[in-house]
Amino acid sequence: GGVPLQRVMDGPRDREIEERLQALLASLGPRMPRADREGTWLRIGRGEYVLALKQMVEGLIDRGASIDAGERAELLDLAGILGSEQAAAEIDLCTATDPGIFGTLVGLWGVATRVGRVIFVILMSLTFLGAVALGVATTTDAIHGQTVFWGTFTEERCERNLHGCRSFGRWVSDDGRVVKEGIYLDGSPADDGTARAAYQPEGVFNDNDNNIVHVEWANGLGLWLPWALCVLILGVTVYYVRKWRRDEVPVGRWNL
Repeated sequence: GGVPLQRVMDGPRDREIEERLQALLASLGPRMPRADREGTWLRIGRGEYVLALKQMVEGLIDRGASIDAGERAELLDLAGILGSEQAAAEIDLCTATDPGIFGTLVGLWGVATRVGRVIFVILMSLTFLGAVALGVATTTDAIHGQTVFWGTFTEERCERNLHGCRSFGRWVSDDGRVVKEGIYLDGSPADDGTARAAYQPEGVFNDNDNNIVHVEWANGLGLWLPWALCVLILGVTVYYVRKWRRDEVPVGRWNL
């Protein structure tokens, strides 16, 4: 308190110091109290580099955290560049330690965690794009009013899968003009092996290419289910990204 807010300099050197402080915070943040982590991050963002360095060091001291020789050298170098003798003196109060095998494993786990998060976001993004494409296809079909034939499905065999079995059989339209052999039923037939089912032969996402007919309750799902999936994927992704940022110090725009 009482220390004036300040920026050390402007231009490329300013950005270099900011990046170095961010890198240190990514490494030292888990060893600091949460309030000091967040405060340091905010001060870096405001360009208050001297205050950011002091709060980082004070957070380490308050937690009784240890730093290795490389981290100590980087902190002292930044203290020299920023002209903060007080920060340099406080750095000497931090305990030096050799990370050892445990520290190495912890570091590797942190790297693996970050890689896993990136992979998670990539996979969720690809799934989201796939759901959007499917939603556009089904919406396009609905807008163009693709013909849907109703008829009767009769089960001929049931192939085992993880959820029980898949029904294959013969489907005949109500007018008898369309007959599909060996087609898959999207659902389950009644006890007598038959089911009322719909068939859409044309369109972007048609039943002819997929060799499938739909029971009555499933026929309307195709239009809104992809968009519901989009909302679900987006919600889950945003939830976890925000959770990660609350749990750890965010470093840079792309940190997850």
